[in-house]
Amino acid sequence: MNESSDAARNSQADLYLVGAGILFPEHLTVQTIEILENCQRICTNVPETRLAALPKEIREKCVCLWPLYKDNRKRIDNYRDVIDAVVDIVREHRPSAWMTPGHPFVFDSVSQKLLGKAREFGWTAQIVPGISSLDTLLAQIPYDPCYGLVVHEATALVRDKIPLISSLATVLFQPSIFGSDLTHHSRQYAGPSLRDLSAHLLQFYPPQHKCALVYSALSENDDARTVWEALGKLDSISFDSLRGSTLFIPPVR
Repeated sequence: MNESSDAARNSQADLYLVGAGILFPEHLTVQTIEILENCQRICTNVPETRLAALPKEIREKCVCLWPLYKDNRKRIDNYRDVIDAVVDIVREHRPSAWMTPGHPFVFDSVSQKLLGKAREFGWTAQIVPGISSLDTLLAQIPYDPCYGLVVHEATALVRDKIPLISSLATVLFQPSIFGSDLTHHSRQYAGPSLRDLSAHLLQFYPPQHKCALVYSALSENDDARTVWEALGKLDSISFDSLRGSTLFIPPVR
């Protein structure tokens, strides 16, 4: 055992909130792997089929909670069931981890609620960084955020009538479930209307301004995609291009 592993063990938390990255399992960090090796249980919303890529000694400790994300059910209700399941496991097995795709604290309501639960029960908790979809987007475009970057969730942007500054780049998460509070992971979901999102954006950008729908690969068998389209045509884009993507709007020069 090396010195860094000894230090991690000596400062052991009851609950680790870890990011699985986007390209799984390649994006798992050395720090995260060492923590998972030391945990008694690993609660995760990574689907069972993808967990098969993990080493046996880690995979056997995983408790897959993906089935609790029921289709066409309010996301907040699904999140509540997942949080309750994690809390029950942590009560009996410490240390444990909650492993979620991306970074555990980038647009992840479950991780945020679990941190609150840990404080409520007097557990020590540690947030462990992971590669987020924002990281992969910036590499895929590519774009350096030092030139200015605003990040919002697409539905909240329109609901709260948040103004944008066209001289700054904007990233909008979850355009593929715009206007919905339900879980949508079935191929039967036809996608949302982006008419209201487009109308909001056109208050700040010209209709011919190009934006990108960016999807990052989730596994070595998956294909990343970047689809550029004029903002004025955003509401007519196909759901095949929209599914699972993040919207990137470059600054107006």
